[in-house]
Amino acid sequence: MAGKQVVYVEVSLEDFNILPEKLVHLVDDDSIVIATHQYGNPCRIEEICDICRKAGALVIEDCAASLGTVYNGKLTGLFGNYAFFSFDSTKLVTVPSKGGFIIAADAAELHAIEQHVMECRIPGIRFRLKHTVIGMIYLVLRNKIIYRIFHYVTMQRKGKAQLDDKHALNLVPDDYYRYRMAAWQAYMAIPQIEILPELIERRKMMYHYYDEHIRNTRVLRKPVVCSEACCIKYAILVKDKKRFYDACLEKGVDMAFSFSYTVCPRSCEHASDIAAEVLNIPFYWGLREKDMERVVSIINWLAAEIGR
Repeated sequence: MAGKQVVYVEVSLEDFNILPEKLVHLVDDDSIVIATHQYGNPCRIEEICDICRKAGALVIEDCAASLGTVYNGKLTGLFGNYAFFSFDSTKLVTVPSKGGFIIAADAAELHAIEQHVMECRIPGIRFRLKHTVIGMIYLVLRNKIIYRIFHYVTMQRKGKAQLDDKHALNLVPDDYYRYRMAAWQAYMAIPQIEILPELIERRKMMYHYYDEHIRNTRVLRKPVVCSEACCIKYAILVKDKKRFYDACLEKGVDMAFSFSYTVCPRSCEHASDIAAEVLNIPFYWGLREKDMERVVSIINWLAAEIGR
């Protein structure tokens, strides 16, 4: 949409983030590098910024999942020329119909962005009704019985347990590009922002609990994560992902299929390997300690059983 050619860069098998050394011969003074902190785990952003600075390239940090993550004593989003953060049902701050904020190192640039945002329309009544209904559905699905019925009808019965690989970048601006964040969305975001330190500490505690108790085995591997990361997902890599997922589902533990497909070329072997194996275990604010214990016990037991 910016009129640029999209160039893909390989990622690390250890932390799922971009490999800075793969950037060296790809960037010049006409390049824009999107440096993603995958799942909230920081990429090697200082190295990326150094490479781009020498080449004259711009760096935009994708902090959609890394609000609250600290890297070498500095919050993610404060390294590049720009950074964007996301509010969504899967993010640290939840807002119906999506939202977020942008920061820029240059105040004049930030003012230009602000002017552009102000030119966007405020969501109309139809948009609000549609996404209010979607938000209500999310709330209703917190009931275990209703969720199981919904899951069977929408996924199991149709065989849609995971996404396929027939995807491409969507280059058509949808509603989220045309509308600016409305006051009613901010009204929901502000109370969460006011307790942001508590949200961050809760996520870190949950992540450390999983990391301490889930065991690496022949069929299950955990990513390497920065100790100061505030992650919005807990990802595991498992062999025979579909079999492992179905077995967990039978035991009452559902998982999410994020990035189970890629739009990058097959030459990005690491990205393809990760997509083929990654699962996201239950990881959200309202998860109780006894629920986490159950998740851990089932995952460890199945990994041991399958690995025999």
